[in-house]
Amino acid sequence: MIAKKSLSALAFLVILTSLCTVFLSFTNGLYQNVKAGRQRELRMKIWMTFGNQVDGGTFDREFPESVSVKEDGKNSFYQYAARDQAALHLTGPGLWGDIELLMFIDYRNKTIREMFVLSQIETPGLGARISEQAFLDQFRGLDYSGSVRITKDRSGKSGEVDAVSGATKTSGSLEAIINKGLETFSSFAAKEAKP
Repeated sequence: MIAKKSLSALAFLVILTSLCTVFLSFTNGLYQNVKAGRQRELRMKIWMTFGNQVDGGTFDREFPESVSVKEDGKNSFYQYAARDQAALHLTGPGLWGDIELLMFIDYRNKTIREMFVLSQIETPGLGARISEQAFLDQFRGLDYSGSVRITKDRSGKSGEVDAVSGATKTSGSLEAIINKGLETFSSFAAKEAKP
């Protein structure tokens, strides 16, 4: 009787484990498809912001030929040497969770061309204002040759933008993400420039 119960329990566990394995494999496959689609959309946005047209076959051939990609943890760096441009896809910790940015730079002139906040979960009405266009417009044409400073007391030095009022920690986190990304990109670009 005990052996029959043990066999029933074992059969149940084998069936349950098999079902869980199939379910996890299926959801992982779905996740990988979504991730690949999101990465393709991001690369298309980067390609268009670099000033190129996107059409199916041409994009899939020209992007890998024209843009060198470097990875560093959660961050990706897309260098388009033909136009001295780069896109920095950066992720770093904010106050409540990760902040994900896409920043376009002219690395020859050391200026930020444009910046987008792709995702954030900062405090609504305070830190979440980093996603507002009025805040992001401050970065357009910003000289980053020293470093970027997000401050409530601007001194007029180059590389400074106004912080979000009441969101000191979010502003500090954003500043750290940007400067670390620019520093990492500069080290990659310097290695590429060496013969």
